[in-house]
Amino acid sequence: MQVNPAAQLYRLQTLDLNIAKLRARLKQIDDLLGKDEEVVRAAAQRDAASESYKPLHARATDLELEIKTLAEKIAESEAALYSGATKNAKALQELQAEVNALRRQENTLQETLMDVMMQVDNASTAISDAETALTTAQETSVIRQTDLQAEKTKLEGDLSTAETKRKDQVAKIDPAALKIYDTLRPRMKGTPVAVLGPDGCMACHVEQTSIINQQVRMGTKIVYCESCGRILASA
Repeated sequence: MQVNPAAQLYRLQTLDLNIAKLRARLKQIDDLLGKDEEVVRAAAQRDAASESYKPLHARATDLELEIKTLAEKIAESEAALYSGATKNAKALQELQAEVNALRRQENTLQETLMDVMMQVDNASTAISDAETALTTAQETSVIRQTDLQAEKTKLEGDLSTAETKRKDQVAKIDPAALKIYDTLRPRMKGTPVAVLGPDGCMACHVEQTSIINQQVRMGTKIVYCESCGRILASA
């Protein structure tokens, strides 16, 4: 049986393209396994929410302590005011003015505390929402990672089969023809063989001469496209 070197090389190219595709996908999977951008983003949002909460909670605690201290001072001043120990009218007026000033200060602090507590509540809700989002992302990631691992296992099997087929195909090809293929392959970006269709080379779409068309159909030797230089194989 007559050997068609171009047809053999085209079958080899098909295997090589499939192997390259499998390896590229396996690399993608390896890059994705063990890490998940959605989980990273969700964790970052949770951390940001926690960091926003801390100063607000600290401010609320400081205000509560300040109000407590002020309340004690007001109690002391009012005790002095109503104890009857002070008889001097001017001194009593000064005590009353001090109590009034402290009360105003207390009211201001209470209003500030209410505002800060609302911010604390909002920040706490944001943390809770972020924690929920992170949990959801982690659960989804587990499923995604499991699917990726399953795909990787299948692709590794497919790659092993494809590589075995390639070895078998290479064994059938004349070494001289294989050398030409390997030389052209990097220059042609992995496609050194093109099919010769009714309208010419299907890689560069340039019509070939009748002599080239006849030689390709005969399949007894390697024939090149006059335009792109690829090996031509009959359709």
